[in-house]
Amino acid sequence: MAIVCEFLEVAVHGILYARDIYPRGSFELRKKYGIPVQICVHPGVRSYVDALLESLSQLLQRREVNTFCVLILNANQEPVEKFMFEISTVCDNSFCCSDLLSLELELRDMLLKIYTCNSVLHPVLKECTWRAEVHLQQSAFVEFTEKGLLKSVIWTMDDQPHGPAVMTQIVPLKSINYGFLQLQLHIEEQHGNPPTPSE
Repeated sequence: MAIVCEFLEVAVHGILYARDIYPRGSFELRKKYGIPVQICVHPGVRSYVDALLESLSQLLQRREVNTFCVLILNANQEPVEKFMFEISTVCDNSFCCSDLLSLELELRDMLLKIYTCNSVLHPVLKECTWRAEVHLQQSAFVEFTEKGLLKSVIWTMDDQPHGPAVMTQIVPLKSINYGFLQLQLHIEEQHGNPPTPSE
């Protein structure tokens, strides 16, 4: 679904901005859903995000995506935060313009939660990097890679050892529930307990 990919593109840039992954000078102010948003203008970042969303669009159209994740990694390339977008889409072209307007308001609210997530998370670590993950069923992964359907990004199976258990704090941000789209966003933080938001 185009509206989901469009939202996730803006959301990825919002996460990178909110968590200070790149210098603030790397971002340009735009407007989306009636609010100002920050888009990273670094050519390498833009190219990676564009290629990622191109492949993700194919998976969403076939309803193969369970979760889309943006991982914030420390200097040892270990995840310290995971922004988890749980997605369930139904192919339904019957929604009207008023439904679309209501959905855009919900997506705007989710973006605002991303931009204000620092109030419920620990300060970002220095020298952090990031990567994206898409969680699908194994059969879907095999089909897409064997047929060469996902050419714009290299996809791999998660075969990394999981090591000792890490204390994880789950921070729910927003849930959207429409007939044709269910979208939930939460953050899994592995720094410890998040700070208590100020009143």
